[in-house]
Amino acid sequence: ARDSGEGDAGVERVNQSACTQNTKKNATLMKELQRQRVVVVSFQMASRLIKTLTAIKWGAVIVDESHALRTTGGFGKDADCGTKQTAAVVKLIKTTKRAVLCTGTPSLTKPFDLFNQIDSLRPGLLGSTKKAFAENYCDLQISEFQTVNGYAKYDRSGGSRLRELHALLTAEVMIRRLKKDVLSDLPPKRR
Repeated sequence: ARDSGEGDAGVERVNQSACTQNTKKNATLMKELQRQRVVVVSFQMASRLIKTLTAIKWGAVIVDESHALRTTGGFGKDADCGTKQTAAVVKLIKTTKRAVLCTGTPSLTKPFDLFNQIDSLRPGLLGSTKKAFAENYCDLQISEFQTVNGYAKYDRSGGSRLRELHALLTAEVMIRRLKKDVLSDLPPKRR
């Protein structure tokens, strides 16, 4: 799975062929990954290799397009992070000493989308649970006449206390640069 392209010394690109159930190959992959300075892996591959990736003590993890970690799921005791890919990447972030999440659009439609991203960086910053966060910042409402397995279904698509949320995020975890402010640093568009 090693990409030996020029200028890529010390970079491991994990691809489909690297993902296998064969224990011997997994051990070889583990040794190879530990030798690398940089490993590039997709969300999908991270979910397939999560045991291997979390067994390695990484110095840092950088997640591009982190808005893909948007929050879904319910609020129950066993509420998950959403998809298997999201759960795997969140676990990897939480088990690594340093993490940088990069995105042009942290929330695609609503504040609730932010919870997984922020909670993986700073657990508890937005509240002890997804529900606490939704109550404080997402104008959480019970949807009338709708239940899921006997429990109320919630509408978490709104927003409340948004100025407070923005102030909290910019003070604690978010660095935002507008295109107009960094335009001179960007390379010209290629089409």
